[in-house]
Amino acid sequence: MRAVSGISATERAVQGFRALVRPEVWSALVQAGAHREYEPGQRLFSQGDQSGWLLVLVAGRVKVSYAERAGDELLLAVRGPGDLIGEFSGRDDAPRSATIQTLESTASRTRCRRTASRTSCVLTGSTVSWTAT
Repeated sequence: MRAVSGISATERAVQGFRALVRPEVWSALVQAGAHREYEPGQRLFSQGDQSGWLLVLVAGRVKVSYAERAGDELLLAVRGPGDLIGEFSGRDDAPRSATIQTLESTASRTRCRRTASRTSCVLTGSTVSWTAT
């Protein structure tokens, strides 16, 4: 398998975004937020919803789907622990481009809000900032 930045495609698929950052960065993201749990089948957000924040998945799996105008649902991806969910809308404040629904019991930690100058995770009195490259 081809490695990107020293990470195999298999490792990236298993660990998601977590595989792309240093362990201390991942720990800071996870520790910054309040723990949230979701039941199987629960929608975390829907296509067209207002945005400006994202979730860090720490347990469980979610499906990412897109609803076509004709009503057909397209499965875009399945995401799991180590993935960021809602990162596109978290960067540009555009409406959500997809619906996120849990496939099993799922937990997330951080909800991030976008400010005019940067994307910051501000929860429980601490701030974690990063630059997307």
